[in-house]
This record gives sequence, C-alpha cells and structure tokens, in this order.
Amino acid sequence: MSSGATATPTQQPSNGTAIEYKAFVRKFFDQGAGTLFVIASCYYITSGFTLNFIETAPGHLTLMETPPTGVILNIVTYYLASWTNNVNADQEPSHLTITDGHGAHRVPVKHWD
Repeated sequence: MSSGATATPTQQPSNGTAIEYKAFVRKFFDQGAGTLFVIASCYYITSGFTLNFIETAPGHLTLMETPPTGVILNIVTYYLASWTNNVNADQEPSHLTITDGHGAHRVPVKHWD
C-alpha cells in the first residue's frame, strides 16, 4: 500500500534540446559597476520542466533542470532561464563557461549596446 507521498524530483544539469546561451554586460556609467546578464533558451518535448542557473565558481555556471511532476503534456514546450550578477565593468569577463547535460560551453560575454 502506498503512503501517498510523491518523490521530490532531483535537479540535474539540463538536457534540453537546442540549448543556446547569450551573455551581456551592461554598464550604467562609464566606469565602475555593471550587471552581467546570462540567458539560456531551449525546448523539451513535454511540459513541466523548471530551469535555473547555479554558479559553481567565478565565471562558471551550470544550467540545471528540475523534471516535471504531476500532469505532463506531450507537447513541445519552450523554456528560458536567466541569471544576473553585479560585476566591476572595468574587469568584466571576456567569456563564461556554462555546463549542462551536454557538456561545457564557452560563451562570449558581449557589451550591451
């Protein structure tokens, strides 16, 4: 007999399809503080996933997925995850390393124009 408890889904590196990453630094003034924006987009063949980034080290992020629970629709569903962090715009990174279920990716950091 079941206790009725539902297993908590385990978060893991994303295995989304066609994952693409973009990273930008926006400077609010000529010098000093800026904001690093990172986005990921992808799709899954079902609904219900949750995506988020975790920072594993400076300049290194992992795109994580939490699998769906409950009712799942068998329909292609598109997803977006974002992450922001304050940076010293005078020492902004030229790239980030982002890991997902498909491996590590070197992502250039562009200036927000």
